[in-house]
Amino acid sequence: MEKSPNLTHDEPHRDEFEIRELSSLPPESPAERRATRVVLNSGWFFHWLALYAYTLPLNLFLKNKFNFTADQIAAFTFVTGFAWNVKPIAGWVSDLVPLRGLRRKPYFVVGAVLAALTFGMCMVVAESARSLMILITLANVGLVFVSSSLGGLMVEAGRRNSRLAGLSSERMVLGNVSTLIAGPLGGFLAGRWFGLTAGVCGASCGLLVVLAWLLLKEKPVPVDTFAAKSKITGQLRDLVRCRPFWWAMAMSILLYLAPGFTTPLLFHQQNDLKLSEQFIGNLGLFNGGAGIFAGMLCVLLSKRWTLRKSLFVSIAVNSVGTLAYLYYKNSFNACWIEMIGGFSVSASTAAMFALAGMAVPEGMEAMAYSVLMSLQNFMVSISDVIGSWLYDQIHVPFQGLVWINSGSTALVLLMIPLLPAILVDRIDHSSGEAAAE
Repeated sequence: MEKSPNLTHDEPHRDEFEIRELSSLPPESPAERRATRVVLNSGWFFHWLALYAYTLPLNLFLKNKFNFTADQIAAFTFVTGFAWNVKPIAGWVSDLVPLRGLRRKPYFVVGAVLAALTFGMCMVVAESARSLMILITLANVGLVFVSSSLGGLMVEAGRRNSRLAGLSSERMVLGNVSTLIAGPLGGFLAGRWFGLTAGVCGASCGLLVVLAWLLLKEKPVPVDTFAAKSKITGQLRDLVRCRPFWWAMAMSILLYLAPGFTTPLLFHQQNDLKLSEQFIGNLGLFNGGAGIFAGMLCVLLSKRWTLRKSLFVSIAVNSVGTLAYLYYKNSFNACWIEMIGGFSVSASTAAMFALAGMAVPEGMEAMAYSVLMSLQNFMVSISDVIGSWLYDQIHVPFQGLVWINSGSTALVLLMIPLLPAILVDRIDHSSGEAAAE
């Protein structure tokens, strides 16, 4: 297959260049596709397990031991997770600086080792909030490199096999499987020494090291060809001139800017409803289970629906589903509301992942995809900070935050008809169909 020509300064701005929706490489063989999916699915699972397992124990540890307020916990989370907001740097390094010709495996391994070591050190300094902040920040830096490598690998494989939307939905399924396990696990760990939580997360990162070392097979990038295609100025110019990329960024900002209530919900659960740590953790079973169902449904619908339709339906469901939290008034209601929340959020997130994957230019998959993912992470963090500030300082009740979040999400529906057709009016093919074509 002939490679798409590079855009010169004299050429008109073409949508075909902007997206390069089909990879210049031939489809993978069935054996290669299976190996890639094993690496992707295992990698997503264990790196998310490490992230999710410590969230509830850490938040309750800060709340109950150090007497942090909701806005203080949100600020702590923003600082320790800030590496996710600059994830494009990791993606850029991965794309532009191959180590011995490899763009994914070395950064995957180094990131997993850093995360494993720093989580292990948390076992020693679990009684110091300042030390925990530093070490968990470093652990997130390592996991950012793991995630960036996985994102680049996913986009490359998805484009080669015309299965990007399907792989994005599978990614969402694995995220919810991690939540399904991490919820009850986090509830169990929350009432115990925080060093035990750190050890579990460190072990999960250690498994990532073994996974990458044994299973991640990557062909070296020819140095001369890679150097010609991956100059920093060229990548910046390509991104700036890529209109679908800017559309995806705008959608992410609008969708995730809505004031969130993640941390206020934790305070509502423990202070108002008097739910135990284990019960709060067990709610992840309902949230994650419904999210898995949503992800599987998205995999099937990606072969029947255009991305535009998926975005509209999933975001509408998200907006309406959020209103269920108005009835979050007892333990029974909490269970079925978590199911609605898990389904609606997972469905819209899967659609946004697919939009992000479609919008990135070829040759800079890890960096460009990381830009969009980090933007989403940043907006989610800021959303929780804003919501927690409204809850603590302005004394907006929990139900008020629910109304604000639902209404802000609904406004995003007005933007979907404006998205360019080449970005959202295609339907995924199956891997077999792509190979046959």
